[in-house]
Amino acid sequence: MRRGRRDEAAVAVALLRARCGWTQRQLAAAAGVHRTMISDYESGKRRPTRRTLERLAKAAGVSLDWLLVLARAAGDAPNHALGQSMQPAEAIGRAVTRAAQVRTAELAAMLALPDCPAAAPPPAKARARAAELWEDFAGLAPRERQLLLARARDYRSWPLVERLCSESVSAAPADLKTAARLADLALEVARALGEDAASRSRAQGYAWAFIANARRVSGDLHGADRAFSRGLLLWRAGARSALPFDEIRLLDLEASLRRGQRRFAESLALLDQALAQAPRGEAAARLLLNKSATLDQQGDAEGAMAALREAASQAGVGSEPRLLWGIQFNLAACLCHLGRYGDAAALLPVIRVRAAGFKNRHDLARTFWLMGRVAAGHGRRDEAGEAFTGARTIFISEEMPLDVALVNLDLALLLLEEGKTAEIQPLAREAAELCRACGVGREALGALELLARGKEGDDLQALALRIVALLERARSDRKAFFDAS
Repeated sequence: MRRGRRDEAAVAVALLRARCGWTQRQLAAAAGVHRTMISDYESGKRRPTRRTLERLAKAAGVSLDWLLVLARAAGDAPNHALGQSMQPAEAIGRAVTRAAQVRTAELAAMLALPDCPAAAPPPAKARARAAELWEDFAGLAPRERQLLLARARDYRSWPLVERLCSESVSAAPADLKTAARLADLALEVARALGEDAASRSRAQGYAWAFIANARRVSGDLHGADRAFSRGLLLWRAGARSALPFDEIRLLDLEASLRRGQRRFAESLALLDQALAQAPRGEAAARLLLNKSATLDQQGDAEGAMAALREAASQAGVGSEPRLLWGIQFNLAACLCHLGRYGDAAALLPVIRVRAAGFKNRHDLARTFWLMGRVAAGHGRRDEAGEAFTGARTIFISEEMPLDVALVNLDLALLLLEEGKTAEIQPLAREAAELCRACGVGREALGALELLARGKEGDDLQALALRIVALLERARSDRKAFFDAS
């Protein structure tokens, strides 16, 4: 648009609403922008880019060329005269009269336009409907899902894609198979959407990111990388779509993948990019929790604690319980890494209560492990041994071999402090077998074999601590110890 004609943009946006009889909120929902942006455009506080105007015009079912001609012809009309208070026919009529004085061809084209599209349901309403649908849909057999997608339009919706992806993330800490199944289901729905090609591409790109996340948490980093690359291509191909998927969530998921690949600088850059766009509150707290995990794995415990404190300040009392638990758990783990066991102990009562409320055996095992670390730090060996044994029992039943191996080493360190060198050998041998089955590198396996053959007088404690560091690195390459992403 020409400089000095600021009102043209305001008139253009108001004309779109007047043509369809929409409120600012309805136009924002149809175009996938925030409602306040529509208000700012109409008042002249902000000036939409050509790309944004094209997106708004498309949502209202008109071409950008038509909109610009009509807006220029009506540019001297008072802004308020084209606002929400004017009847659609009256607003369009005034603009058409002015346009007819300029170009009769555009007027003829305008009169031949199809009916205005129906107003898109507000995202909150559409998401509430998806919440009602997803549980029944997820429980169906594959053939039944295909029939439902073919016959029931309600199930072919972007909010259901979004909801299934969210449920996949929620399921991941306790049930990796369910997490993968829900992400795959989201992709099925995305492919069946009754939307334009760009929107289907956008929805599929979003779903592929969550398939990648399920693979990452299960330890398949190569598969996760391939899935994420495919998702990004589809996401970018659908850039013209008006569907309001959350791009910040994709930055968060990619950052988690890069952290798992030990590409820490990339992970932190992605998180900083997301934080620059995220609103204050729970969304920012979740990103900061992810950032703290990256900093901790990078060896920056102090930086991780600073990120966790900021996350705690962002997360309100009403935030999602698992997010609050993750902040507290990771903060206590960082304090243990720094040898501040008293401060970590102060957090344990709340961590234990929250973990019990989740009724999730993985969280319970991690809580036992944390209790063991705190007790060992205070020299309470019997208490630490009971806690580590409790964690080990759950890790065995849940088939988490690297976690079993790490708890074995925690138990071995307790035995070494008591001078019970011979008793560490079966623990070290079992840890070596578990690590070999997981494909852990030669350095860690060699150190475990030395520990299993160790004799009194050898510096076995230093060797055990070195193995712990190696296995924690191996585990972070396969999956996060605590994953709230």
